Amino acid sequence: MHYCNLMSFVDGAMNSEEEKRFHLQRGCQVQNISNSYEISVPTMTLTGIFDKYGVKNIDLFSVKFSPVKSKIITGVSKTEMIESKFQKFLASQAD
Repeated sequence: MHYCNLMSFVDGAMNSEEEKRFHLQRGCQVQNISNSYEISVPTMTLTGIFDKYGVKNIDLFSVKFSPVKSKIITGVSKTEMIESKFQKFLASQAD
C-alpha cells in the first residue's frame, strides 16, 4: 500500500508509474505532509473471503471506490454465486 494519508492507494489502482508518482506528489502537497511511504498490509481476495466464511449467495454487493470497481468485480472468480441479472447490473456499474 502506498500511504499518503487521505490519498493512499494499493498497487494496481493507478494506470502507470507516472500516474502513481503524480498522485503521491499531489497528495503530499494538498495535505501539507512531507512525504508518503509504502507499507505492507494483509489482503484477501473476495473469492478468498467467500470461501473462508462460506458465502453461498449474494443479495447485494456495493463498491464505493469507482476507479477500482471493475478490477474488484472481475477479480471474483466465483461469479456463479451472483445471479445473472445481478451480475449484469454490476458490470454496468463498472463503466
